[in-house]
Amino acid sequence: MYRWFTSTFNSKNRFYAGLQVVNLAALGAAGFTLLTNPEASLAEFGLDALTHALSYVALSDSQSLVAEFGSTAVNLIRLGAIYAGMTTAGCSEVPVAVAAVDALVHLVNSGASLIKFADSAAEAAPPSPLQTAPTAK
Repeated sequence: MYRWFTSTFNSKNRFYAGLQVVNLAALGAAGFTLLTNPEASLAEFGLDALTHALSYVALSDSQSLVAEFGSTAVNLIRLGAIYAGMTTAGCSEVPVAVAAVDALVHLVNSGASLIKFADSAAEAAPPSPLQTAPTAK
């Protein structure tokens, strides 16, 4: 397990590595709540744990474009679920301050995954003739 974490930890970008640490902490908090609180909703905390796990994996050094794009989509879905929980009375048992911090983390995750997705797509695309330097004759 330790080898898997060290191999998936982002060693090229400190910002992504920091987000991975935040996602691991949030994953642990969601898992702990699911295990210790009998009133915790699997639909709420399970989706949160899944989203943080996928975000951790998608922010690693070498992930596929599908994982990065999927992470963006799942984080945006989770933002919608947080919004629904905050605006509907009795829908969520999470305090508003915790939900606001969680929403901020998911917003940053989706933005970082989207930027990483765009960078990876640009690296994978072949250079256009306008981007290549002219050769000397």
